[in-house]
Amino acid sequence: MSLVQIGPLLLGSLFGGAVVDSFDRRRLLVLTQVLLASSSVGLALNSSTSTPQVWPLFLCSALGAGYQGVDSPASSALIVSVVDREAIIGANALWQALFSTGQIAGPALAGLLLSRFSIYIVYWIDVATYATSLVYGLADADAARAAA
Repeated sequence: MSLVQIGPLLLGSLFGGAVVDSFDRRRLLVLTQVLLASSSVGLALNSSTSTPQVWPLFLCSALGAGYQGVDSPASSALIVSVVDREAIIGANALWQALFSTGQIAGPALAGLLLSRFSIYIVYWIDVATYATSLVYGLADADAARAAA
């Protein structure tokens, strides 16, 4: 799976910085989150069928890796845009701590969920977390705009 993901991840990362600098970061983050969620939807739909295929695993994973290559620099760049100059070091430290925790806790939680539920339920939970993140992120952005 890593071999399928490395090419799109490298391409997404190489072009991600230029894309982030060329577009509104908030809108780009919303777009990449929707695209990442669509990869999870593809995996969920495939695993929900009576005869799941192997090729969607590779395709959705490769697409997700490419989208992540753009999402990651957009997230990092957004911190600088949103946080006051004095708080950037703390915000970056918090972001790194959340990222590292997610790298460890995410697979562990997925393993626990897989032991209790079927894989398509776990994929749909992933889709739900993307949807929740988008709803709250957009609501926070609207509230910030209204306050300004």
